[in-house]
Amino acid sequence: MKKVCVSRVIGLLVLGSVSCVAWAQASAEQTKTGESAAAVKTQEDYDKAVAAAPDDPQVYKVRGNYFSGKRLYEKALLDYTKVTELEPKNAPYLVAQGQILRLLKRTDEAIGSFSKALEIDPKSTSALNELGTTYMQTKSYDLALDSYTRSLTLKDDSMTYLLRGQMYFDQGKRPLALTDLTKVIESETKRRAANEKGGLSDVWLAQAYFYRSFINARSLSLLSKDEDAVPVIADATKAVQLDPAASNGYLKRAAPMLGNMDAKYGAVALLAGASAAKPGDMELLMKLADAQKDTLNSSSAVESYTKILAVDPKSLAALSGRATASANSARPYHAENWLPVVADWKSYVALKPDDNKAWSQLGIAQYNVGQTAEGIATFKQILAADKENAYAHVILGLGLAISGDKDGALAEAQAYMNKLNTGESKAAKSNAGNANAHYSQNEAVKALFDLLPKPILFV
Repeated sequence: MKKVCVSRVIGLLVLGSVSCVAWAQASAEQTKTGESAAAVKTQEDYDKAVAAAPDDPQVYKVRGNYFSGKRLYEKALLDYTKVTELEPKNAPYLVAQGQILRLLKRTDEAIGSFSKALEIDPKSTSALNELGTTYMQTKSYDLALDSYTRSLTLKDDSMTYLLRGQMYFDQGKRPLALTDLTKVIESETKRRAANEKGGLSDVWLAQAYFYRSFINARSLSLLSKDEDAVPVIADATKAVQLDPAASNGYLKRAAPMLGNMDAKYGAVALLAGASAAKPGDMELLMKLADAQKDTLNSSSAVESYTKILAVDPKSLAALSGRATASANSARPYHAENWLPVVADWKSYVALKPDDNKAWSQLGIAQYNVGQTAEGIATFKQILAADKENAYAHVILGLGLAISGDKDGALAEAQAYMNKLNTGESKAAKSNAGNANAHYSQNEAVKALFDLLPKPILFV
């Protein structure tokens, strides 16, 4: 029966990755006892095995593994407890019992089981690691550190370094975490290059890359050079290559980073690395494109959105995102750079014709590309559908001013001022912009002309 790591189900972000330790150790013990995974597949088979040998601790242990894999932890605990009753001096059995107790959040009892195991076998690194992880989950970091360090004095082990590195990360002690995680990666890289058996599985090694990528991502900022992001991207790529489920962790952890000015550039690097390893993941690519757009990495954002649109030409999010990113890069340059922006907004409104905000963006892009008449027509269409749209009056007035129609500009300015003065439109108050309720009609028109930069570019 295939065991499923709890942390794989919940996601790589769960620091309680000790659940996988439980399965790894349980699997190792199962192999020692000679149990065939194909021999027993159903609970009925396990029950029969227990009935046939009620005094054999192994049959309870195996059935306990089965219940654990099904997340039936209370039933698993009954079997593991029976095992320890039949063989009270067996340290591995006590460790297994402690693992289940921890999953049931019976922390003190779990610590008791691991401590008993260590009384029996003071050199049990599995008991020390499990004890350390239990303390870590309760934020008892000094006790956790003592357990991990004792384990490492007995055995120089990548798993222990990984667990301690995660603990340091959880504490915010990033330099110490970086040292342990790098040791894991270097050690496992050498082991694999030499084709040595043992060592960490891909899933566990992925966690080392995962946490190291976040530590290095924190050092990136607006002032960072492109090459500064290379190690972060490389680690994130490797993490997802080793364990595709790691991409979920990047999606979840990058989100809050994007809201932090100091952290958002690191988030872009993390998403870029994860996406490179999983190019077919459109959710991941969209998150990357949005992050690139928000950090004004416009050319990269346009490239990412274009990849999405190649798969889904009707993606409204990708169309609006690419149009916005293109507009961001077009502002300092010539009007013809706005042609792609016009094209994307036209495609967008063709798919969603009732989106007046998108129509407004199209009209502004038309102004910037020199299609003033088309832009005027667009804003007239907006006002025909939404007469309370004060913003449209302002931008329509600007278009009329550009075309030399001062009377028309004056009329739109007056319409805008009327909405402000009479309070007819909530939008008028929230979109007051550069006009003011105290302007006279002529002042409003002057304000319209004053808004026209040289060359004419709208935001």
